[in-house]
Amino acid sequence: MAECHVPEWAVPANVRALQTTRNGGVSQGPWASFNLGDHVGDDPAVVAANRALLASRLPAEPHWLAQVHGTVAVDAEKCKNRSCRCGFRAAGRPGAW
Repeated sequence: MAECHVPEWAVPANVRALQTTRNGGVSQGPWASFNLGDHVGDDPAVVAANRALLASRLPAEPHWLAQVHGTVAVDAEKCKNRSCRCGFRAAGRPGAW
């Protein structure tokens, strides 16, 4: 089972967050075990399996991005494909994964 953490914080009910860890996936070697990145050299079929594990815990299929470690954020409405390289995406309306 994919290991995820849901923060316990005082925010409006419509604000949600989830953080994954590297535990609970099926990747091997340097990507072990819950790698979600399809741009880092892991087996694409294994990444797809990890992503399916995560998607099973979410209310909708996420829009995947080419995440990089950093502080750059992009608008979820403007970045719905892998061409966006950023640290995270932020949404300003419900359902804007």
